[in-house]
Amino acid sequence: MRNVSAELLARSRRLDSGKFAGVLEQNLRQDERVLLIDDCDAEIFEISQPSPKSGLVTVLTADRVLLLRGAGLMGGAKRPWILDLNHLEQVAVTAQGNLNLRFTEPSGEPHLWKLVFGNTEIADLWMQEIGRACGSEEEPEPGEFLPHLHDCLKALIPLATPDRIGTSFGPGSGLESAVQELRAHLRDASEARQCGRAMIVELLTQVPGDDPQARALEVMNVMDLRQGDGTVGREDLELAGAALTLIDQFRDPGSLWKLWEERDDVVLEILAWHCVARLRLATAGYAPPLDRPPARA
Repeated sequence: MRNVSAELLARSRRLDSGKFAGVLEQNLRQDERVLLIDDCDAEIFEISQPSPKSGLVTVLTADRVLLLRGAGLMGGAKRPWILDLNHLEQVAVTAQGNLNLRFTEPSGEPHLWKLVFGNTEIADLWMQEIGRACGSEEEPEPGEFLPHLHDCLKALIPLATPDRIGTSFGPGSGLESAVQELRAHLRDASEARQCGRAMIVELLTQVPGDDPQARALEVMNVMDLRQGDGTVGREDLELAGAALTLIDQFRDPGSLWKLWEERDDVVLEILAWHCVARLRLATAGYAPPLDRPPARA
């Protein structure tokens, strides 16, 4: 096939199947150069909830990522999902060897894709090739990750030890010391917001199961945001509600997101809650450990 090497085609078993017959040719532009091909599954986040997609072939060209779908029951290939690299804002490899792609459409609508490879070597290769396609001739530097956020998370580990699982977190129960650690490790409010976005992506993509928010509430001792269990203070409930609402508003920013953009204290308090929740989820076995720093968002 023109513009696609035999070596690249050999990376995909699905393209050899009848279900994908002619799909690659149909979706490539004339003379469009293919840089990488791999089989994958995907999670496409819609209103903060992942929509799993299986049996895909992902293709990287000089200016697009395509998620190709095979023929349906009635015949004929389904329309692919397409990401224009001009709209790409974040590329991050997860601890499970998958790839997060965060981008915003010209309309202003944000999107989050997770390409599920389950192989760190493949995911790293995709991050490198996407970086080159976007104009960077060098491999991504470690600075593409957020070392200061990683330092914050390490400093907050004492708030996520096994004996702290299911205990309160809020004013008077760890919030002040957590915010103090954030201030000590982060340069300014701009970096805090950058870390905040990274943690939202981390919580959206790294907590398996149908209801990751319920898991987070459990480890933070806030099982019912409306009433609590009689031992949770009102301020703790309000902080937990704000932290989860901000995640819900990731794709469709609302009033809380606007407040988050305007008030530095809100940024730090919600970032502290997200960090402690993520660490406790790992301690409780509900999420993988943070083996690498969360990526820049």
